[in-house]
Amino acid sequence: MTEFHTQVDPMLLNSQVGAIVGTHIGVHHEDNRTYVTTEGASPEEKFKDALTAIDGGRLDRARMLIDDVIASDRRGTENYFYWAITILGSKSQHDLTSKDKHELGMIVGRVERLPDDSWRLALEVVLDLAGYRPKDMDWWRTWEAHLDTLTVKQQTAVNEHLDRLMPSAALETTWTQRRATARGNQFRDNRRGRIELFFEADPAEPRLVAPHDNRTGDTQESLPGWYALVAVAALVIGVIAFLTQPLLATVELTVAVAAAVAALAFGCRWADRVADLAPSPSDAVPAYTTEQTGFTHQVRERFTEHFRAHRPRGFTPSTWLTVTETERKRLAQEIARSYRDSATTVENLDWLIRHLAREARDQEVSAPSPEPSERLSPAAAKVLGIGLTTAAGIALLTTLGTIASGFGPAHTGLSLAAALLLIWSLKRAVPDTFEVRSEQRRLNREHAERRAEYDSRMATYRRWKARLEERPSEIEMQTWLNADKTVFIAEVLDNYRLSWSRLVTYTFLVTPSPPYRKARVKNGPWRYTRYAFHLFLVTPEGVREVSTEIDAPSARRGKELRESYRFDALSSVRVTDDKRAGYNLELTLTNGPAREIHIKDAHAQQVLPANGEPQLDDHEEYSRIDLDATGFVHTFHLLEGIAADGKAWARDHGLSQASTAPRV
Repeated sequence: MTEFHTQVDPMLLNSQVGAIVGTHIGVHHEDNRTYVTTEGASPEEKFKDALTAIDGGRLDRARMLIDDVIASDRRGTENYFYWAITILGSKSQHDLTSKDKHELGMIVGRVERLPDDSWRLALEVVLDLAGYRPKDMDWWRTWEAHLDTLTVKQQTAVNEHLDRLMPSAALETTWTQRRATARGNQFRDNRRGRIELFFEADPAEPRLVAPHDNRTGDTQESLPGWYALVAVAALVIGVIAFLTQPLLATVELTVAVAAAVAALAFGCRWADRVADLAPSPSDAVPAYTTEQTGFTHQVRERFTEHFRAHRPRGFTPSTWLTVTETERKRLAQEIARSYRDSATTVENLDWLIRHLAREARDQEVSAPSPEPSERLSPAAAKVLGIGLTTAAGIALLTTLGTIASGFGPAHTGLSLAAALLLIWSLKRAVPDTFEVRSEQRRLNREHAERRAEYDSRMATYRRWKARLEERPSEIEMQTWLNADKTVFIAEVLDNYRLSWSRLVTYTFLVTPSPPYRKARVKNGPWRYTRYAFHLFLVTPEGVREVSTEIDAPSARRGKELRESYRFDALSSVRVTDDKRAGYNLELTLTNGPAREIHIKDAHAQQVLPANGEPQLDDHEEYSRIDLDATGFVHTFHLLEGIAADGKAWARDHGLSQASTAPRV
């Protein structure tokens, strides 16, 4: 579960094939079904896992498992057949190592002791192809007849993995069926609708975000005291007024109280409107966070990407980003703050960020016109509140005048002191009341909003989780890639008007093509959203190289780049291992500059685990897996041999002409 830096632009297929643009970290699926064998597994379980690995293109892993099965004395003919497949798969005779030849020799020595069944015939077909049985001039005709008698499962294993060992004449007859099968597999099982899901990380569950804490704790504690002072002062004035002139005091005090209550009501309404229009502390983005790097920066960048991609009609990307800058910063800070203390990566949050970007777009599109009351400023409530407060003040002064006319200076002084206390207490109590009320309204409103947001996010999360259940398996990804490769080879051969019988051999190199997203299952090779295909066809006249880029979800290819050169024109082939960029294959022609083909990323970007630190313990194993998946080993051996020997290589392979390459 890791992150990547770039989204796929569906058809950026005009860039130079094999160009290197930065580094890319990918999604790591904790899928223990494909390339994981439980500790203490039985030979039967290991063999079953080996067959799954063969289907997924992991012949190296399948070979290791079958080695264990053979070592445990489970030596059925089927075991030997698939053992031979894993040894010879995707190799030519020149790629076989001493270990390969030794193990093939062991199999040959045991063939005669195996039961005479369909699996033994299938094994003999493989050994014939590998050259471990005597041959005559037209041996391949008999071999083809034997291949036709095999089961579909056995034929598929031979045709898919041993084509580099087949003579061109034999391969010609199987090619029609192979390309038809590839075209049938290329878009099967809703490839277009599902393949993007492979590159999605498991979503992090949404969290209920609490609003900013209540800021009026001290104010709330002091309010009862102010209310008590107001009550005492008002009671003193009322009692003295009633003792002076009860009827007149009743009228004056009634007017004063009614005006004060109405003023308080309009004042609360004014304060509520002011508070509602004021920025919420929950939305505040601390200034220091704008310069943060790491997780917070990644979240901000992902928000920018999704807001740019999901914008209302009529807005340019730059305009929409400008309009939503404050909202994006607020949301990014909220998400970063909520998940910073967990093992969650920005990839796990991609679904949530995308949801919030779409929500902002939809709110802009469907935003209702403001209600008439919302169009008005709180000025009217403020004016009414001030007017009523003035009326209450006048009524209070009238009451004090009534008291002064009926009592002596002592009572008048006490009433005046009470009035001053009342005014001073109200001056403190009323603003504090507005503040506490507004803060409580904010908390109630934001709690309801956060709950509604959480429910919306949870609904989206559940839908996305259900959608990810359709994520393709590793085997399906390999099947689609194999189909793309076969269809590409078929179209190149058609364009060149070449038949298999004209080919000496070929090699296929599959590399990532930026910008891409990538993902892998545990112990599996990286899968990419964009590939670069490099096909090298060796004919009697020389080498023809055809390269293109392909968008994995749609299988759409870009422009083809074609090169042709004589055997002696390829002067050198070397591999560079850059710790920052990864593996590169460098081809140098005698009549041109060196050209690099990016093979794989650097070791340090294989897996980014929960703690955010690259895991390097198994980088050599990951490197080997990825190199095998690209077809690098066979490509390097073939091109290295041609570069080293030139025309001599052609003579050694029985080619009479090796001088001029045809014009493309």
